Amino acid sequence: MLHEKDGQRIKQQLLCPAEDKVVTRAEIVKGYEVGEDQYVVVTDEELAELEPKATRMIEIQDFVKVAEIDLVYFEHSYFMVPNEQSGKAYGLLLGAMKDSERIGIGKVVMRGKEYLTAIRPYVDTIVMETMHFA
Repeated sequence: MLHEKDGQRIKQQLLCPAEDKVVTRAEIVKGYEVGEDQYVVVTDEELAELEPKATRMIEIQDFVKVAEIDLVYFEHSYFMVPNEQSGKAYGLLLGAMKDSERIGIGKVVMRGKEYLTAIRPYVDTIVMETMHFA
């Protein structure tokens, strides 16, 4: 951001209104408001513990009929392929979903965020769809 008049960069200052003084970033902590002007301090370590742990697993919680989910809830598609050890289980899951005309609904953690997902057959592969929450 530049000052329009002379083209100089604008400085941002962090100000404590209670003391009316500028504070450094080292003096700043994170907090959560629990009431009017009442905060609980939260450390970086506590926030890190709250992040969902990334795994290579998709936790399927239920199977539903394909028609039960409106396509508007699908966000991004990811084609899934089995690794060497899981080829048989992959084939069984794919076949079962095709035969029953059902898709799996579950959760997966990617890039430090938990997503609602739909696992569905597509031709001869499985597609994982991240989904919008209703």
